[in-house]
Amino acid sequence: MLLERFLRYVAVDTTANPAVEAKPTSPGQWELLRMLEGELKEMGAAEVELHEEGYLTATIPASPQEEGAGKGREPVIGFLAHVDTSPDAPGANIKPQIHERGGETIITSDGTTLLGADDKAGVAEIMTAAQILLGPEAPPHGKIRLAFTTDEEIGRGTEGFDVERFGADWAYTLDGGPLGELEWENFNAAEARVEIEGRSAHPGDAKGKMVNATRVAVEIDGALPAGERPETTSGREGFYHLMRVEGTVERASMQYIIRDHDREKFEARKRVLAEEVAKHQGARVTITDQYYNMREVLERHPHVVERARRAMQAAGVEPVEKPIRGGTDGARLSWEGLPCPNLFAGGENFHSLKELTNLNTMKKAVETILGIARRGALLVAAIAVATPLMAAKPKQTQTDREYWAEQAYKLSKPILEPMSRGELRETMPMGYSPTWDGRDPDVAWMEAFGRLMAGIAPWIALPDDGTPEGAMRAELRGYALKSYANAVDPESPDYLGWRTTSAQVLVDAAYVANSLMRAPEALWEPLDEVTKARYVAEFRQLMRIPAWYNNWILFRAMIDALLLMVGEEHDAHSLYLSVAKVGEWYVGDGWYSDGPEFSLDYYNSYVIHPMMVETTEVMTAKKARLPLTHDLALRRMQRYNVLLERLISPEGAYPPMGRSITYRMGVFQSLALSAWKYGLPERLTNGGVRSALTAVMHRLFDSGAVYNSAGYLVFGFAGEQPDIADYYTNTGSLYMTSLVFLPLGLPASAPFWTDPAEAWTAKRAWAGEPFQKDYHESVMK
Repeated sequence: MLLERFLRYVAVDTTANPAVEAKPTSPGQWELLRMLEGELKEMGAAEVELHEEGYLTATIPASPQEEGAGKGREPVIGFLAHVDTSPDAPGANIKPQIHERGGETIITSDGTTLLGADDKAGVAEIMTAAQILLGPEAPPHGKIRLAFTTDEEIGRGTEGFDVERFGADWAYTLDGGPLGELEWENFNAAEARVEIEGRSAHPGDAKGKMVNATRVAVEIDGALPAGERPETTSGREGFYHLMRVEGTVERASMQYIIRDHDREKFEARKRVLAEEVAKHQGARVTITDQYYNMREVLERHPHVVERARRAMQAAGVEPVEKPIRGGTDGARLSWEGLPCPNLFAGGENFHSLKELTNLNTMKKAVETILGIARRGALLVAAIAVATPLMAAKPKQTQTDREYWAEQAYKLSKPILEPMSRGELRETMPMGYSPTWDGRDPDVAWMEAFGRLMAGIAPWIALPDDGTPEGAMRAELRGYALKSYANAVDPESPDYLGWRTTSAQVLVDAAYVANSLMRAPEALWEPLDEVTKARYVAEFRQLMRIPAWYNNWILFRAMIDALLLMVGEEHDAHSLYLSVAKVGEWYVGDGWYSDGPEFSLDYYNSYVIHPMMVETTEVMTAKKARLPLTHDLALRRMQRYNVLLERLISPEGAYPPMGRSITYRMGVFQSLALSAWKYGLPERLTNGGVRSALTAVMHRLFDSGAVYNSAGYLVFGFAGEQPDIADYYTNTGSLYMTSLVFLPLGLPASAPFWTDPAEAWTAKRAWAGEPFQKDYHESVMK
């Protein structure tokens, strides 16, 4: 089946033609795509689509035994291969030759053409695996997506490819070489075009007049490091490669490609060339990035590589992992939001008359595809929320900011990505406390979305900057904006429970409002007018819900404050009274009572201080009548923050006291808010607070015990401890932990991130080092 299929595909001339602008660039590519389209339909594949952009996609539905079981928990996995062949050697009239050598079946051409194993071996392997997965003996598997692209050999393989429409969580290209190749690291790549304008003069009278453009070109190239060229480098070493040079005295041009696996060195190479060109009058350079190292993406999705490793090992294949001194379609797709390493397909000697493939290796590639697709023992994907790649950057080399960003991304993506597609309710497994009080559970998804966004809004609002962290932010921001729209769209499956009869909706609508308040330019202003009007209507109708006589009155205040901020009608009287009443509950030394009776818990940080400070800030800016000043509210929060920092032990632990301790690092919202927006109290330092919070994060997150196998938070404090969940706790409630990430809203150059690490108060105290004493402070007025 596999051999016959491969021989049928190589018979079609699919040579890519770089001189043609249309895509695909040769008629044979259309011919092979149509052949595959027919075969997929005959097999029973679903959603078989031949796209006008020049690629074919199809779906293998989840196996029957998986339907209704763990709905939405199995990821959608994609497999891709390209149908075109290289223009470097003839690709028509291929006459395959089959050789038996020591138990191996080797396939070559007759020596006058290439074979076409690059990448028709990958095409044949995916099609063979598809036939098995669509058959009666298929192993249990989730939904699988297939794609066959064109013109990969001339750098246009992903051109027009719609990643969002493809709909896979991650994918694999079958475009590698010998047995076991697993490639998840490639060059960062740029093209540079140098144009030089000279000045001609008669050679006999040229002194002081002539500027020889060709000579300038030689000088520029000669100034680049001689040992950093393709012919003198290997492994991860980067280079400058002069591809073309043309010139006369009056005008010259050069074309370079710049390559390096390390992003910092890659950026430095571009600067070196640009600075050298700038030394020469009349010379200018245009540098265009082509693709980036997919390792930077796959380090954030280690399960994708680990799943391939496990599948290979199950097939009796030892993975061979090495950096690619080039690029793949997978690299581009990874940076477009589809993590996509490259797997072996069996071919060797690509782009030459000596090209060959090994049928035995091709069969192992099919087994690897089936192993990746299989649900069950190989389902390591979701475990990996905290499993590093074997060769990934060691944790000890991470900066604190890199670690925080990694954790924020890991927490956020399982919520925002499906919600952006209107699939959160379908895919997020919702759990409820063992003592659940029976309230309408419909609000649970609003809890997840609103609480998460209140914590990460300032971070994803930062401008794009071309860094790996910037790519994470941009990805999440794109998901978030679509999620905000779905949240209030009555036609969306993810329309949140705004109209429920449960009073709980008031609480979590306030966190949605808070998220918009914290990043209005990035999250409110880009919303279309219909969506904005829907939010205003939903917020107003919530005024039907009476607030409990405690911190809940601040939820009404937060919603009114947002309406005031965006210029919409609000209840000014209710806003004033809410702030006034909480102000009356201030008991001193930075603590508010939560209602008439004082509770020793963390609600001063979960709710009271942040909402008092941010609400009075808006009221001050809008010149609303205030019962107490923003300055007073802020000074009270800063006094509380001094005490809150002292609760962090030398080991990065804190007391599990009071209600709602399943909210984990939400305990530190007020401290995080000050670090981000208002500055820390004078008695605290950036390096000390950052170090303390990082220590708590490591203690909490590094074990992986706070996530379930699908990547969502579990009930508990230090791990999975369901019995400590409160009667109002559901899975969505737990995303209050995101509130600690507010300092990520500061740029990486801010002192909070650049100041040296320091020991925090308890660490200094228990180490016998000097530390500040603490005294009562009156912040009554």
